[in-house]
Amino acid sequence: MTCPAKCPDFTQWDSKDDEWNREKESPFERVAGSRPTWVKSRTTFVWASVVRLMNAVQRALPITGLQNDWDGEGSPGYAKETLEKAFEFIMRNIGTAAAPPQINPGDSGSIDLYWQDENRYLLINFPPGHDEPSYYGEDRFGSTTGGAIKSTSMGRQVAAWLLEAGR
Repeated sequence: MTCPAKCPDFTQWDSKDDEWNREKESPFERVAGSRPTWVKSRTTFVWASVVRLMNAVQRALPITGLQNDWDGEGSPGYAKETLEKAFEFIMRNIGTAAAPPQINPGDSGSIDLYWQDENRYLLINFPPGHDEPSYYGEDRFGSTTGGAIKSTSMGRQVAAWLLEAGR
């Protein structure tokens, strides 16, 4: 696929931009958007969901380029393995069933996944190394959930909460 002249630059991450991974359009969306408007099938919907997830993943890749002291305040860098743990969680437990999360650098070399809509929000933090991810969420009724994700089945329960809360 060739990229049009106005492709966004995905090689840099700007720590001052809170919405850095929520750009309006990307090369993937341009390709999906070029499909005929009369194509309104489940396949098209799935394609669009996959494209949005691919965009979120691609925009997150530069996080691993942030080395130790990337902010001038001594913060540690971000390991590729930590980002891969977060991606694996998305693919195993959520896939395209929900809108893609914001994928951001967290504290101490961790990676944050953040979902928010009118019904709920959920933050999952993936620390570097072998430590367990932790999560916190709240739905529109004020019910909360949180804790550590200690197993694959717990990851599925957290994903189920995200998909069902407030519906």
